[in-house]
Amino acid sequence: MTASLAVPTATSFRDGTFQAGTDVVPGAYRTGAGDGCSWLRSTSPDTANLAGIVESGTGAKTVTLEEGQFFTTSGCAEWAKVP
Repeated sequence: MTASLAVPTATSFRDGTFQAGTDVVPGAYRTGAGDGCSWLRSTSPDTANLAGIVESGTGAKTVTLEEGQFFTTSGCAEWAKVP
């Protein structure tokens, strides 16, 4: 018997850390910001691992999450997948 792999179906999210391909569908996501909005795209779930940071910022943004990348967000409006 072959085990089936879970395929992520989430195409929107708020605060937290998410992995593209595991927690959310890989692709482009956009937020309209929010008070104190900050985000970090990395190759590691450990936000202290500065070597793993691919991109970070504050405010409204469109980001592209590639398979296996981690995305940490705090204080932002909902991030929604761009069609």
